[in-house]
Amino acid sequence: MDPSGERFSSASADLETLVALLKTHDIFASMEERHLQNIAAACPIEDVATDKVLFRQGDPGNFAYLLVSGELSVDVATPHGDVTLAVLNAPDMVGEISVFARKPRTATVRTRSAAQLLRLDRDVVRGLLIDHPDAILTIIGALGSRLQGMNGAIATLTQAAEALSNDAFQPGMLETLKAEAGRFGQFAHVFDKMAGEIREKSAQREEMRMAAKVQDSFLPSGIDPGAFGETFDIAASMIPAKDVGGDFYDYFMVGDGKLGFAIGDVCGKGMPAAMFMSVSRMILKTLAREGHPPGTVISRLNDVLADDNPECMFVTLFYGCLDLETGMLSYSSAGHEDVYWLGYCGNCERVESLGPIAGVFENTNYPTRTRQIAPGDGVLLVTDGVTEALNPNGELYGHDRLKRLLETSKNASATGWIETLNAEVSKFAAEAAQSDDITCLAMIFQGSESG
Repeated sequence: MDPSGERFSSASADLETLVALLKTHDIFASMEERHLQNIAAACPIEDVATDKVLFRQGDPGNFAYLLVSGELSVDVATPHGDVTLAVLNAPDMVGEISVFARKPRTATVRTRSAAQLLRLDRDVVRGLLIDHPDAILTIIGALGSRLQGMNGAIATLTQAAEALSNDAFQPGMLETLKAEAGRFGQFAHVFDKMAGEIREKSAQREEMRMAAKVQDSFLPSGIDPGAFGETFDIAASMIPAKDVGGDFYDYFMVGDGKLGFAIGDVCGKGMPAAMFMSVSRMILKTLAREGHPPGTVISRLNDVLADDNPECMFVTLFYGCLDLETGMLSYSSAGHEDVYWLGYCGNCERVESLGPIAGVFENTNYPTRTRQIAPGDGVLLVTDGVTEALNPNGELYGHDRLKRLLETSKNASATGWIETLNAEVSKFAAEAAQSDDITCLAMIFQGSESG
């Protein structure tokens, strides 16, 4: 087909310039100067306007184009829509396979801007080869080298694509992609895009690594209960998701005879959530150790977080303080509904939240509630990574399923409750991806001999 535009003889362009352009391509680079001059002199130059189709995928082809000026796009139709495979600039060449083989066009090529093109017809090139058969070996060698280069580039591209999908890419792949892009020049933008995606994912992975490090550094490493070491049993665990969130748990002594314990879940993922988590935990622990009632602790924590929070981040949390001599538990919560009393006789009771999420609404007063804990009774705190765990069918684990588990399980230790729950959630989720941190804290009051 003839593209829309005016056609001129090659005399309208500088013959020396056209020969220099031909030399930039491996197919013609080793040809003698006189051969290239014959090609340049025999091939017409076409001026083509913007957004004109030069040929379509599937069309028969018997010519190629050398881009003298302007820009072309190479589009390939797939079952899922058209894909722009390459954007070409002078002095790129397009359609050269059709010069040497009677094969349909493998792509649609159109102008992205006004372009000047040197048209290389098959008959012209074939006539040259008949007159100069030694040039055939040169072309075969060039095509073989190109195929070898393409194989290497495709192998690198495939390896990088698999690494991206498996999140197993390595920094060295960036340099390999850049090196292969030079061989496979017309697809350089594909490699650049993939390299950019690798850089972005590497940055995200580094952020998640740092967020996990921050999250892990704020988890308690132990507790010194002093004379009250036999009065309680406490255990906790966190199974982080791939995209690290802002879960935390903590337990610590308040004065000489009280045990403080808390759990929290910050909205969001990555470093922002980890930093918001660390601030929330630090403020909570500081206020708690000053001896304030749980409601006061959460109220003041909420005011600090809400005072300067342009991103509107928030945290759900529960804080309890147990008097280890009397078994009196005082507690408060902010938007955290995953709390269960564990009765010694096997009964289980879910505790409703006592106030809204913390960090959004200033001047909110959170109440303090009290509850007498008998020896053998306990409390289980979890984040919504438990209740919102999904199985392969898309079903939630849910509060009801958790409550039934707690009512039917018999555990004599805090560690036993944590292990039972984690095992059941893992069994329920099966092979489904974990979308949120799974955090649990269990505490059992064992009683005081003096009480």
